[in-house]
Amino acid sequence: MSNAWPVNMSDPTWLYGNRSDLCDVEAKPVTSSSVFTIDGTSFISRGLPKWARLTPQPIEGVTPFDITTFEPEPYRLRHPPMKAYVTRKGSEYIASQLELNIHASGDNEFEAQENLRSIILDTFEILIEEPEENLAPKALRQLLVLREHIEHT
Repeated sequence: MSNAWPVNMSDPTWLYGNRSDLCDVEAKPVTSSSVFTIDGTSFISRGLPKWARLTPQPIEGVTPFDITTFEPEPYRLRHPPMKAYVTRKGSEYIASQLELNIHASGDNEFEAQENLRSIILDTFEILIEEPEENLAPKALRQLLVLREHIEHT
């Protein structure tokens, strides 16, 4: 068991990019031979080479969307669009911006997307008010990414 880590197979976000916050290897496409299940929990083998990279591919049930504006709020995107994704989980929809590790839910896709935009701005406003030396490493990373994407108008 020490050569595997649990994977939530219903959550497609673990498939995108280098999730170094979740594991010590970079992600790569998963084949059925690298996934196994024990008592209903799916695991993926850690035997992935460090050079392995994931090529994003369409995944059933995941709808990509672009965040192009934060209007009417007084913020703008420096380099639009900001990529995000919506998935359905039960009766609700979950919108995710993976680079920021920020997620929001709603009763429909539009509501989830609007809630995500709002949470992204709320997070930005909270983090820019805090001195950087007081931020935890993951919060500092979020702030740096937010500063790359967003500016006050």
